[in-house]
Amino acid sequence: MKKRQIVIISVLAIIVLLIGIKLYFNYQENSKKKNKAKVSSKYARVIEVKNGTNDILVGGFGRVNPALSINLSPEVAGSLMKGDIQLKQGSEFRIGQVLFKVDDREVQLALKARKSSFLNLMAGALSDIKIDFPNSYDTWLGFFNSIDVSKPFPELPQTKTTQENTFLASRNVLSEYYNIKKDEIRLSKYTVKAPFSGFFSAVMIQEGSFVGMGTPVATLSQASNLEIVVPIEKKNIEFVKLDQDVILKTRGSEENWNGTVKRIEQQVNANTQSVNIYVVPSNHSNQMIPGMYFEVEIHAGIVENSFELPRKALSEGKTVFAIRDSVLHVESVSVLKKNNDSYIVKGLKNGEMIIKEQIPNLIEGQKIIPVK
Repeated sequence: MKKRQIVIISVLAIIVLLIGIKLYFNYQENSKKKNKAKVSSKYARVIEVKNGTNDILVGGFGRVNPALSINLSPEVAGSLMKGDIQLKQGSEFRIGQVLFKVDDREVQLALKARKSSFLNLMAGALSDIKIDFPNSYDTWLGFFNSIDVSKPFPELPQTKTTQENTFLASRNVLSEYYNIKKDEIRLSKYTVKAPFSGFFSAVMIQEGSFVGMGTPVATLSQASNLEIVVPIEKKNIEFVKLDQDVILKTRGSEENWNGTVKRIEQQVNANTQSVNIYVVPSNHSNQMIPGMYFEVEIHAGIVENSFELPRKALSEGKTVFAIRDSVLHVESVSVLKKNNDSYIVKGLKNGEMIIKEQIPNLIEGQKIIPVK
């Protein structure tokens, strides 16, 4: 009896095992079929190729700077004194206005004393000129009478003969005259005037401070002459040429400005791998001031028979996924221009459907259901 039960239980166990194996293989086969069906029927957003003419646009952001900006330092030493305007950052000035002075009282007095000595020298020489060079006497007398120690020296009369010139040299008239003219030039350096109309963009020394020769006092900037420094990616600099027209835009304003590329640096910035170009605005108003940032758009030409693809459509920057008869194909394209969000490419046929973005686990040859 026990033997019979053992046989029955063994047979039943074998049957259950066989049924389990059968069910397992059926499950595996169904799973493969489902996965295969799933792989071969993916949905993908596509864009239809329509080749045409595309603009080559190069852009960047740049800051407005004064085109003319200089550092101002005195050529003499002394106490800094007030000029015609306040020596403060942001103060505006006009060309020719006195920006500041260096205390020149001692120098003025020394120059007046030297001019008085020259008058004494000329008075002694006039009596000899009247006797030895009577034809020149009136000329030199007129020069003597025109001298004012408080004003710049008049021009020295021209000598008529070599003997006359030798006489003046022997009396030290010529050497003393030119030394005085040199001192007048030096005295003029104690007053610093504006070389152009503009404003103080920086002030380093305050009034009353002592300054030495070459001490930086202030930075002058010309507000009416502006330029925009724009870093352009190295890969796009080939599209930028001198005297190209550009469009300038800024946030918070619907107005656009025009400009022109005036300079292109001949070196690449080691940190940003970009090249600076300098754009001069053609028309600007009080709305464009130094320090503002502008978007710069440069029209660098057109490309015929090309197509603009979304940036995500390209794989490794050179291939796309195209759909023909619902089957996926990999195609190579020629990239002509890389924009911020797109590529301008050649090599695609009109009417082709291109997948707009990268989809994981795509396999060439699988079925794709396009969605526009």
